[in-house]
Amino acid sequence: MATASVPSKAELGPARRSTAQKKDRRRSSDTFGLLGSLGRGVPLFRGKSGLDQDFSAPDVNSGLKHGYEKKTEGLRKFELREQKTVPIISEPLSLSHAKKKKKERQQKALEEFNRLYGVDYENAKLVISCARSEFNHYEGMRYPAGEIPLVSQYWSKSKYVNDWFTIKPLKAIICYRLCYGFRNSLCFLHSTSFDLGSDWIWEQFFEKLDSKVIENAIKDGYLKPTAIQVRTCLAFASAKHLFVAAETGSGKTAAYAIPLLSQLLRDLNDGFNSKALVLVPTLELMDQTILTFEKLCEGTVVKVYKRNKTDGFSGATLNSVPTRKWDVLVCTPGLSCKVLSQFDTSSVKTVVVDEADMLLDDSFVSILSDIFSLVKLRNSETNRDTPGGARIIFCSASCPETLQDIVDSVVDRESLHYVRSPRIHTLLSHVKQKFIRVREMEKMEKLAEILERPGTKGQSLVFCKDKLTRNYVSRTLTSRGFQNTILGEHNRKEVFLQLAESTYGVIVATDLASRGLDFPYLSHVINYDFPLQMTDYIHRVGRVGRVSSKYSGRVTSFVRSSPEVTLVNAIELAARYDKPISGLEADHNSVVEERSG
Repeated sequence: MATASVPSKAELGPARRSTAQKKDRRRSSDTFGLLGSLGRGVPLFRGKSGLDQDFSAPDVNSGLKHGYEKKTEGLRKFELREQKTVPIISEPLSLSHAKKKKKERQQKALEEFNRLYGVDYENAKLVISCARSEFNHYEGMRYPAGEIPLVSQYWSKSKYVNDWFTIKPLKAIICYRLCYGFRNSLCFLHSTSFDLGSDWIWEQFFEKLDSKVIENAIKDGYLKPTAIQVRTCLAFASAKHLFVAAETGSGKTAAYAIPLLSQLLRDLNDGFNSKALVLVPTLELMDQTILTFEKLCEGTVVKVYKRNKTDGFSGATLNSVPTRKWDVLVCTPGLSCKVLSQFDTSSVKTVVVDEADMLLDDSFVSILSDIFSLVKLRNSETNRDTPGGARIIFCSASCPETLQDIVDSVVDRESLHYVRSPRIHTLLSHVKQKFIRVREMEKMEKLAEILERPGTKGQSLVFCKDKLTRNYVSRTLTSRGFQNTILGEHNRKEVFLQLAESTYGVIVATDLASRGLDFPYLSHVINYDFPLQMTDYIHRVGRVGRVSSKYSGRVTSFVRSSPEVTLVNAIELAARYDKPISGLEADHNSVVEERSG
């Protein structure tokens, strides 16, 4: 049987070489795209003739040495993966052209808007500063008819967290060093109720006001009367009921207290035993108002009722009241009923309802009806059958239509004279107000960040929505090393008097501290919880920038929920238009009813 011949190695040599060449070609093709992986000198292309072309790896690598491909010789696989550069995919040319045209249209529209409504940005004052500068607002800027863009318009969406805008103060502040007591009194120019009353001075009122009361007013820090004080003193001479409405901190208490004390002194000199009742909503405001009256009537025969330790505020009897000599009674509605029920009220000739927007809401209407059944008012809806009666003076920082309707249920409109500031319900232009969109979980961090800023002067007042939040904020601040005081918990009078005399510190409170209280050294109000009523915001802001304030003051508000955003929208709109705030209504749904004696 014939044996098949086995080919020799020499015969198989060319075939093996051809197979190796095919493998080289496949390897080069498979790895094409990672140019550096081919190594130095490895041919990249082969022509039809099978000869290598002039293109080789060293030439390509030398052209890509500026970062696109890196040297790969002698590197392991994981090192090669680290060296791999991801190609950059550019956008289509048509999309680039579309974006360019859109940008050109926007720029053209902006130029046209500035031509029609813009201002001289280099010289105009910045009124509203925004995190997104395209929403900045300058003094004198106008807007086309219809809705204007607001930076806070879509703050209800979480994507705008940490967005902010600031309403900057515009009005100048002048600090006067008084010749009596060396007390600083901040008086605000170009603001209707804070104006110093043009050319008016206290000496011009000597025929209408008591000279000793005027002397005490100057000693207490009122160098010249403010505009609202001038208007109130002039209107006090009439026999009509009064409604005094002006911005917070403009000196409304002194506006009615000075002519009221002068009237009492004239009656006492004429042999009449006239008394005055002043109603305030809170105990803290009661103590503060008593102190104001005591300073103004110092050195006169007028006596101001002052509670003692046996009086209390928890339902204790006031057996000593009828025999105690007093001419002015300043108290809350509940306490006044106890006092008035124990003596003849016919001598009460003047009733002052301070913070009327609060005392005339639903929660106080019933007890006010009881008071007006004890003290008869002249020209009153509840006292039509009795001639004569007491005069009533309403005093408030807001005067919405609903409040005026309630007042009409107390006295006849024809017998009521309004002393109202033209800029009532407008933002305090001398107070810096900042609004920050935050998450609920971030509030405490933001608060701590604000309080620990270096160079902070004066006191800071943190407003919370309720007692639980107030206590939580106080405990958390204490754990973080911020000493703070809760206002409105225990020993309220002592705590308030201590805070009023302190020059620094952190105060944590609810809206109990937003009405009428005067903190001379307060420099910063922080709305940890933004209020749900516009009137509450106005009163909170009014704790700073007052006539008696040592600092101009600023306000920082944390904004989170949709109802809060709605109020902020109204505030921003009012600032841009320089108009009164819209939607400023209080909870005035009831009327003061007639009660039988």
